Amino acid sequence: MIQFDAKRYWAERSVAYRSTMDTDYHKSRLAMVDALIGGRLAGNLVDFGCGDGIYLERHEASGGTSIGIDIDPEMVNVARQRVATYGGRHQVKEGGVERLVEIESESCDMVLALNVLAYLDDAQCGTFYCQAARILKKGGSLIVTHSNELFDMFTFNKYTVDFFERNFNVSGLENLLVHWDKPDRLPLPTRENPLSFAHKLHRYGLLEEKQEFSIPHAIPPLLDDRFEPDDLVSRKVTVTQVARPEDRWKLASTCSIFGSRSVRA
Repeated sequence: MIQFDAKRYWAERSVAYRSTMDTDYHKSRLAMVDALIGGRLAGNLVDFGCGDGIYLERHEASGGTSIGIDIDPEMVNVARQRVATYGGRHQVKEGGVERLVEIESESCDMVLALNVLAYLDDAQCGTFYCQAARILKKGGSLIVTHSNELFDMFTFNKYTVDFFERNFNVSGLENLLVHWDKPDRLPLPTRENPLSFAHKLHRYGLLEEKQEFSIPHAIPPLLDDRFEPDDLVSRKVTVTQVARPEDRWKLASTCSIFGSRSVRA
């Protein structure tokens, strides 16, 4: 089995990724995160996978302290520059889940992990949730975003075949699909099912309060000749929070990303 190397992945892509932050793609993703935060960005914050430090900067007005953690040295440098003018209440550290161990128990009001957990393996994800629950105060919030496993049911490709084999023990689905062997892209190491995610959080003493979705697809990607997953600049993506109430149920399978807000019991 090929081991996914998150540090190498971001070393190769961080510069290009930062250049896409003003695209429809990221506007949709950040609107989802803002809907989950709901004006609660206050107190002591930990942003795991903080990237360029945008939420550390947004947190500044609250008067609390923050710790940003990121695996990519370039992202760390950008985040440090972003918060340098705000004094010593904000730290940015290079590293992964091992950095969470350094944080005092029950010292945080909010932990963010946005667009990062998909790049961790199962053991690293387990460490993250254990540590997040440990460092959160009672009543503190955990906000995470994940690759949406339910999106596989909408793609009608090899991921659809894998989804039904893995979850329903149904084989032979490739006989019904035209593109059962595509795409060639490998999925990210960790993906989550929003229907069962609350049960996973409960194992760590976390109670899910809310879910939101982003990056909707009008049709399965392989039916769109213009679709290029790595082209974030030209992709037209809507903000899902403006969807009609009667259509929101569709988001669970037509969106490739979902977010969750939970509270430490």
